[in-house]
This record gives sequence, C-alpha cells and structure tokens, in this order.
Amino acid sequence: VRAKLPEGATLDLGGGLGGVVEVVHKEWAEHGQEPGIDATLRFVSLGPGGESSGGSDATTLSAFLASAGEVPIPPYFNRPPEASDKEGYQTVYADDQCSGSVAAPTAGLHFTDEILSALANRGVTATRVALHVSAGTFQPVTSSCISGHAMHEEFFSADVKALGGLVRALKANRPVVAVGTTSVRLAESLYWLGLRCMREGGWPESSLRLGQWEPYALSKASAGGALPSAGVALEYLLDKHLE
Repeated sequence: VRAKLPEGATLDLGGGLGGVVEVVHKEWAEHGQEPGIDATLRFVSLGPGGESSGGSDATTLSAFLASAGEVPIPPYFNRPPEASDKEGYQTVYADDQCSGSVAAPTAGLHFTDEILSALANRGVTATRVALHVSAGTFQPVTSSCISGHAMHEEFFSADVKALGGLVRALKANRPVVAVGTTSVRLAESLYWLGLRCMREGGWPESSLRLGQWEPYALSKASAGGALPSAGVALEYLLDKHLE
C-alpha cells in the first residue's frame, strides 16, 4: 500500500470494493514511489458512504482487478500506466485466466506468434508455466547483510504436462532454456521441492512451500556430497504427484 495507514483503516478501491488494513507488517520503501506499508488487507464491500456494508456479493476480486486495475509497469518507467501497456507490456503467450503477477516476464516481451511458430517448426518445444511475481521484486535491499532481507513469497504453478516435458528433455540431454529470471526461479523451486521430497521419502503432507533460505539448508545438509541431478529430482516430484 503506497500510503502510511494504520491498522483498521479502510481504503476505497472503487467499484464498491474496499480494503481494510488488517495487519501492518513493516514500512515499505520502493524506488521512485511514495513511502508506504507492507500489509495484509481484507477486501470488503462498501456502502454508498464508503463504509463497510458487510456484503460479499459486490464482485469477485478477479473481476474487480480486470475492471479497475492497471498494468503494473515497473517504477523506472517514471510514468503512469497507459491503455497501450495492456498489449505493449505483455507477452503474447500470457494467460488471461492466470492473473495475479505485479510484473510481466520482460525477457519474453520480444517473442511474437511468428517467432514461436518458427521455433516449433525447428523442433523447439515450449513449456508454459506461471509464476505470480510479488511486489518484493521492486523492493531494494536496505539491509547491510543479505540475510536480513526478507523476500515476499511468490506462488507458481506447473502442471503435470509441463513437469513431464521438463523431465523428458533432461533425460534426453536436450538443452532446457528458461526465458528470464522468472522462469529460472520457478525451475529452481521445482528442483529443491523435488530434492526435499526425496529427503522426506514422499509427497509432503503440508503445502509445497519453499522457504527463502531452504535451498541453502538442503545443500548444506548434503555434507559436501553430490546433489541429485535436475532430471532425477523433477522425475521424483512427478512420480510422487501421480501416485
């Protein structure tokens, strides 16, 4: 939230939707932006006077974001979003049903439908995954020690088809190219989740959540021994999911 608000304050987001500041986690600093807060919001329906009506049938959050939201262009553009950004600052392979990221995967902006078709004709297989980039991607590191910098969590999805495609490519020693750091973060997370499943002997009962420093802990726990290959870790993850 780009404003210093106390807990309990209500934001009028327009369209009959409001956001109540439930918990303020910390102050928020972002290059080129007004200071604000990192907070947990509870979305509510607002009455005519801006007060919470207690209703829940005003709109869905996804519908509200589609109608009232703006394209999250990076702060270094130094300008407000424009209507043309909906196409100009978006990849041709973006999925309208998978919204939630605060930034476009800029490394893929240069791809066109023609380029993707040409790659397919040359035998290059495209595996599509999704990662919801968090606001932390724009937050500068202010801690004197990197261990003091807490990153936001990011949610990602990779279906069985995508995971199977990666496993087949790795087993065949075919090159796997991640388009941008967004895809790299997702691929790395899949590997470490697979390694953790191997260490725990099965699919984790809890959600598939990977802590910020967990990969370093998993690597250290190997005591200098060789870590399994990406193909082995991802295949284990795939097999356990299909059981």
